[in-house]
Amino acid sequence: MFLNANRNYQRPAPSSAVWSPPDKPIKIVTFNIHHSPQGNRAVLDQLATLNPDFILLQEVNKADLTALSEGYSSVPAIYHASENLGGKSANSGSAILSKYPLYETGAIPTETGKSFGVWATAVVGDRKFKIASIHLAQNNESGSEIIQLLQSWRNANSPPIIIGGDFENSPIPPPFPLNDPFKLLGKDHDIRHETFFISPDWKPLDAGPAQSTAQEDQPLWLTAGK
Repeated sequence: MFLNANRNYQRPAPSSAVWSPPDKPIKIVTFNIHHSPQGNRAVLDQLATLNPDFILLQEVNKADLTALSEGYSSVPAIYHASENLGGKSANSGSAILSKYPLYETGAIPTETGKSFGVWATAVVGDRKFKIASIHLAQNNESGSEIIQLLQSWRNANSPPIIIGGDFENSPIPPPFPLNDPFKLLGKDHDIRHETFFISPDWKPLDAGPAQSTAQEDQPLWLTAGK
């Protein structure tokens, strides 16, 4: 079932799954598609070249999500409008497409009750972890959104997490408990906004930008494991 409406879906993860990165590495792509200016097919063709396990999208139109989900053969897909950018009438937002089951899905709220992203518990084999797709505000609210994200993570007992999305060049408040996988790999990247952060449970194996034929911004990919 595709969850392409603004709602939380609190199906609990299997009790047999334990908090940990999975035994096998996973590949994640984060991509701000800016409302698919070249069409959904261009986005799907781009993603097909990367063959990720999880796709974190930002500025995806609600009306396009089903086509993108079905075109990628993603089960399930989850979505929430970016209410920090467009208010309650927002018709675009962040989404997660997954080859693996997603549980405990929901919007990540701000202190003012708006939403700047969506997250879920992913289960791969008998391991579970959090994955989040976010799009921060383009103003001084972005700092408080990062703090809110960290607080929500800590309230969930700080499980293994991978966060990807559009950080809008927001300053990262010290001390910051999550790692930049590019720095751990000794790599520079010149992505203006798009980036990843991972909890210390994860080991980054490789990462980089991909040339985009769908639009100006580049998707960013990360392979990580235990």
